[in-house]
Amino acid sequence: MQNQETEFKNILTKEQFDNIKATYHFQPAFQQTNVYFDTANNDLKKQQMGMRIRLFADDAEQTLKTPAPNHIAHQLIETTDKLQKTTAITLLNNNQIYQQGAVAQVLKQHHIKIAQLKIIAWATTTRRLLHLPAGLLTLDQTEYPNHTCDYELEMEIDPQNYQFSSNFFQKLLVNFHIAKVPVRNKIARALANYHHK
Repeated sequence: MQNQETEFKNILTKEQFDNIKATYHFQPAFQQTNVYFDTANNDLKKQQMGMRIRLFADDAEQTLKTPAPNHIAHQLIETTDKLQKTTAITLLNNNQIYQQGAVAQVLKQHHIKIAQLKIIAWATTTRRLLHLPAGLLTLDQTEYPNHTCDYELEMEIDPQNYQFSSNFFQKLLVNFHIAKVPVRNKIARALANYHHK
């Protein structure tokens, strides 16, 4: 399965996180653990790609993010293989990815040696979702192996609705007195907190 992802992101303080959580009626929170992969030579990072296996309560998925061909800001192509949770756990225990699906095909197209992909970091996120006319609002609290924690606001949007969604997101930041801060992606943050356990 492949789809184009367009989203806005901003890091939050704990207070901003709590204020947004109290203001909006999010769906019940759920947990997911992301386990990130790359080669020893950072072959994925060099091509601005990201690879993870994500564990949910009852199932799992493997996702590869690649830059959109047009290189428009905020846009990525996501390729995902759905996995049974037991399969995903076996793969992780063996420090491997699933090699039979769509993700493996895209990796081969980018000349990535699948056998060289190994676990580089992991993090567990408590996620809250809210569907709005402007897009899917996501409120994340992420914990890392060194017991640090960060907070993030995301909005996944329809590119056809870009201006309306952008205006909504900017207004939300203003209303909650949130400074616009460039966001390092979750892989980079997980790596930073994985190597300083």
